[in-house]
Amino acid sequence: VGVDISNGRIEVARQRTGNNEQIELHLSDINDFPQDRRFDLVSCFGNWNGFPGLSLMREFATQDALFLCGINYWRQDPHGEYETHFGIDESELVFKTLSQQIDSFYDLGFEVLYMYTSTQQELDLYQSYIWKARSYKTPLDSREAKLRYVNWIREYHGWSAWILRRRSF
Repeated sequence: VGVDISNGRIEVARQRTGNNEQIELHLSDINDFPQDRRFDLVSCFGNWNGFPGLSLMREFATQDALFLCGINYWRQDPHGEYETHFGIDESELVFKTLSQQIDSFYDLGFEVLYMYTSTQQELDLYQSYIWKARSYKTPLDSREAKLRYVNWIREYHGWSAWILRRRSF
């Protein structure tokens, strides 16, 4: 079962899955999705503010379910430089360092079973795919955006994937 708020993402998923009757895809805000179904594996990726989503993920999980989530993190503390450069307070992004993520998981009642962090090369490749896709569609693929990535985002942002389960102790 896949749920996404983006019609474009649902259409891509439909194209990739074909007419497989075992796969359900729903265009919906997860907050509006019926919460009467339970799953043995619940996942959430692509959510910049992942921690509020974990509480909601729990609503769809069986007692022994595994939770798979992908969350951005601070590779290093931006020390107010984000606010100075971008005009936003870094705390508004709800990013955490890896150690803060682990503390948050345990505070929310989860146990960490596995952690993966993307390499710098993987992040660069992902960003390059975005640049390539945008260059064919929009003038937003600017020099400034690329410099912002290289000078700021690349240095401070990381991406992590986690397998969790409810703590039983």
